[in-house]
Amino acid sequence: MTARPPHIRISGSPMERGTQLGHEAADQIRHSIALYQRTFAHFTGLAWSEVRELARAYEPAIASYDPELVEEMAGTAQGAGLDFEDILAINTRTEVMYGHSAAVLAECTSVAARGRPTKDGGVIVAQNWDWLPAASRSTILLEVAIPGRPAFVTFVEAGLAAKMGFNSAGVAMVTNLLLTDRDVGTFGVPFHVILRNILLGESFEEAKAAITRPVRASSGNYLIATAGGDMVNIEAQPGSGPVHEMAPVDDVLIHTNSFCGPLDGRDRALDSLPDSPGRVTRMRELIGPVRGRLDAEVLGAELLCDHAGRPGSVCRHADESLPQPERLATLGSIVIDISSSTAQLCFGAPCEGTYVPVVPAFVEDQQMLPR
Repeated sequence: MTARPPHIRISGSPMERGTQLGHEAADQIRHSIALYQRTFAHFTGLAWSEVRELARAYEPAIASYDPELVEEMAGTAQGAGLDFEDILAINTRTEVMYGHSAAVLAECTSVAARGRPTKDGGVIVAQNWDWLPAASRSTILLEVAIPGRPAFVTFVEAGLAAKMGFNSAGVAMVTNLLLTDRDVGTFGVPFHVILRNILLGESFEEAKAAITRPVRASSGNYLIATAGGDMVNIEAQPGSGPVHEMAPVDDVLIHTNSFCGPLDGRDRALDSLPDSPGRVTRMRELIGPVRGRLDAEVLGAELLCDHAGRPGSVCRHADESLPQPERLATLGSIVIDISSSTAQLCFGAPCEGTYVPVVPAFVEDQQMLPR
């Protein structure tokens, strides 16, 4: 594995942005589609043609919520020489797979801190992203510049709308899979589309509204922080009902894959990820001795690389006892210093890799301005 994934920058109109992405990341997008063809077949028994048909039903909700994104997806398909339905299918993979199977695959650990717990009194947000090891070949660092909106950078599988990241308005976001027995493929705005719109938020309130204003197609957890020190964790369930907001405890937020607030139904993730609450406890134990000196170096070296409870640990390695399609591993780890609009990214397990700096174009441009 290389030290960092391909770094792709796109800009212009929706079609131009999509075409640029499709052209520059064609190999990664095609690999992602092949991976999900196998994954859907294993867990749901659905052929890719059936997955595409199910995904098509989400297009009206996406178009109503974010009209430009549909055009951008069409451009991505065109640029990569694929069908629009292929791009739509990978962007609705959460809804289709978990709505049509009992699978629970994602395991991620998120943490944020502000003020006194941090080394410099700023705001940091971090996540270990755990997923199918083969997806590492699909992963890119994507920067998007949309006229009239904040530019953003996201660590994401090529072709998906967004994953964890931050924007030029000082908004950062990390995320965790949540599942209830109400996650049955309900039609609404897909999880990854909501992630993108959080990163388009001009403010803390606008970022939160990206979660609360649509009819959501699936559950999800969203940890949002701003350079000004605003911070919240939002647990959301399918539909348009109220969300559960969690405030920091001693200026720290930690979340994994289980609900902490009121739940309308059963927490499905605990069936396959019983370690989820334990990872929250473990992170709190690890943070205690390092309060006052939390930064990217400490998070990477002392928290995010932790193996307690292996294989269901904060830093996860594939469980060789499981069938190949069901093995999970930490594919990457990101620490965002939203106070400075920069990040440190480890491509692969943090216990084995090195964190490298991520300085987006919107920061580089600012640094080049005359003083």
